[in-house]
Amino acid sequence: MVHLQVYLICALEIAALSLSHCYPTSLGPSSSSAPAPAPAPAPAPIQAPIHHGLQPGDRDAIGQIFIVPEGVGFYPDHDTTKVVLDVVRRLYGNHFYTSWGEIPYDTRQAMFREFNMYCTWDPMDNDRVAANFEKKGSARLSDWFSRARRYMTMPQWLNAEQ
Repeated sequence: MVHLQVYLICALEIAALSLSHCYPTSLGPSSSSAPAPAPAPAPAPIQAPIHHGLQPGDRDAIGQIFIVPEGVGFYPDHDTTKVVLDVVRRLYGNHFYTSWGEIPYDTRQAMFREFNMYCTWDPMDNDRVAANFEKKGSARLSDWFSRARRYMTMPQWLNAEQ
């Protein structure tokens, strides 16, 4: 990245000052008589467009909760965690996977598609939402199994006939 910036500064100096030489190790012109160029401003943070005027936690016209990825979860957290729990319970079925990674990829993708039926987000956030869904689903499943081992009881949703 630094080499690219040095190259771009050199290219600008050549064009602006009609210099014939530019050395990659030098950030300024080869002559010390010309003023050094001002450092390039830092790029502005990318602002995600507002999703149809919705704020996080609002519901759209078909009732989906508008969410934004935040850390390894979502905002608003409570509503989306409930959706993740419901989706995982419903599509986990009566299988006995011992970890999130054992659940077939197609099943996890079906879980994510169903999650998308209840929640919506800016399309620019799709990869982060998908990654956070995986993390949330994995964490919740791990919590359920830890609780089951601690109390020696199977979660009721696993006993229910699907």
